[in-house]
Amino acid sequence: MAINAKDFTFCNKKLSDFGFMIANIDGSLDDSASCGNIEVITARPPMNTKNIIHGVNYGDPIKLEFQVVKYDFSKCICSENPVTDEEQENLMRWLVKTSYNYINFDDGDVYFNVTMNVTPKKVGGVVRGFEITATNDSTYSYSEEYTTTLLSGSNTFTDNSSVIGYTYPKLTITVTTDGDVSIECAGDRKTVISNCKTNETITIDCENGIIKSSNGLHNLSSDFNFVFFRFFNTEDTRQNTINITNASVQMTYRLKRMVVI
Repeated sequence: MAINAKDFTFCNKKLSDFGFMIANIDGSLDDSASCGNIEVITARPPMNTKNIIHGVNYGDPIKLEFQVVKYDFSKCICSENPVTDEEQENLMRWLVKTSYNYINFDDGDVYFNVTMNVTPKKVGGVVRGFEITATNDSTYSYSEEYTTTLLSGSNTFTDNSSVIGYTYPKLTITVTTDGDVSIECAGDRKTVISNCKTNETITIDCENGIIKSSNGLHNLSSDFNFVFFRFFNTEDTRQNTINITNASVQMTYRLKRMVVI
């Protein structure tokens, strides 16, 4: 997997903002990556001629390895000057995080949720660039972030994820009528929040199991059924019917993709 991009965006900043460009400094990297790897766990019972599947383990997460070099954009050539201590500190401060963050390369619409290791690369005894290892949080890549508005009543939603299964979005719920708010994907479980008030705003991070309300008096620990909403696709259909009562919902999500770059 050769990275053809020259730039990338990470935490709302571009590599070029720091005076660097993606380039192979010393020809030492043998880039490769794959996605969607799974290990099917099987066993063959006694007196049986066929294996039986007992489960599935997902493989190692996607790992991207590439190099960046200090670049003179005014002359369109690699900089003649070595990387200064200040430049190195600024780059490391930007890239080395203690949490996962999304990276997007400038030659495509694929995103990876990564942590990074950054190693200085020397040429002629001085630092000219860095080798970066970006480790994704899964065996899949992601789409850009989408937001879909769902209104009270029945809504039709298409799950275009490459991966069969569930996606847990973030929800911003605006209560339109006093009472119980419910959100249900037909054929799946129902999310219920009781005793809501008109114009109350409730946010739910369905993946991480976090719920908050703008109404400080709302006792969510007793009024929420702790069923976190999800949508899904199957072998046969991508269509979801999402039924909502007493609220409108802004649903924010990324779709899983089975592509690298």
